[in-house]
Amino acid sequence: MGPFERRYRPEYAYELVEIAQGDLDSAEALAAAARGRRENVLYLSHQVVEKCLKALICHGGQPVTHRIQSCWTLEWTRLLLARESSSPT
Repeated sequence: MGPFERRYRPEYAYELVEIAQGDLDSAEALAAAARGRRENVLYLSHQVVEKCLKALICHGGQPVTHRIQSCWTLEWTRLLLARESSSPT
């Protein structure tokens, strides 16, 4: 595991999904508001996606890094390897 990676317990994935739902609710409320900074809707939407991806990775028991592309690459690699090992030869 690298210096910027951390392994969370798989149950943390459910907490991340709850937090993501709160961020989504906030983004929707801000989008519907008559006033406010529209770029915050994009920021919150990005946070929702990031938390959901981290939830998938945590649930799979993989280490999480703040660099989301690294997380995504690790998870896809794990899924592809699992698929290859379970396919008949």
